[in-house]
Amino acid sequence: LMLVLSIYFHDMGLVVTEAEFENRSKSAFDEFCENSLFSGVQGDDYRAKVNTMEEDKRERFLYQEFVRTHHATRVKAWIAGGSCLQLGDSAAQIDLVKDLLAPLSSEFRHDLALVCESHNLDDIDDTKKYRQNHPYGNTDAEEVNLQYVSAMLRTIDLIQITKRRAPSTL
Repeated sequence: LMLVLSIYFHDMGLVVTEAEFENRSKSAFDEFCENSLFSGVQGDDYRAKVNTMEEDKRERFLYQEFVRTHHATRVKAWIAGGSCLQLGDSAAQIDLVKDLLAPLSSEFRHDLALVCESHNLDDIDDTKKYRQNHPYGNTDAEEVNLQYVSAMLRTIDLIQITKRRAPSTL
C-alpha cells in the first residue's frame, strides 16, 4: 500500500489550481525567481530570454519552474495535513488529499509524506528517517520497509520517461 500510494501521490505537488496561480504573489515565487532562476552566472541571460515571452506565458512558465522545484515538499505538506503558503496557496489540493487519505492513520500518512518527498532528496541512507521495519499493526505483515519503498519510488520515478516529461531549467 505504501509503495502504490507513493507512486500515485509523489508528483501530486505539481498540481496547480487557477486560484493558486492568481495568488502566487503570496508565496515565495518572486523570491525564487530572483534568487534561483535569475541569479548566478547565467541569470541575466535567462532573464533576457524569458522576457521575450508574452507576459502571461512568462508568468505561467516561471510558476511552473517554482512548482516543479518545490513539488516534493508541497506534497509532503499536503499529505501530512498541513499547508505551506510559501509554496503556494493550495487549499483546494490540501482538502482533496485530506479527503482521499482520511481512512489512513496519521502515522501512515506521515510516513507516506516522507516517502513521497524522498524522491527529490539525497538522504535514502538515513535509516532513522526511513525505518526498515516500521510497524503499523501487530503482525509482520503490517510492517513497511520505508527505505526499500523510497528506493523503489526513486527507481520508478527515474525510469518514468515519456514525451510529456519536461526537464526543469534548473
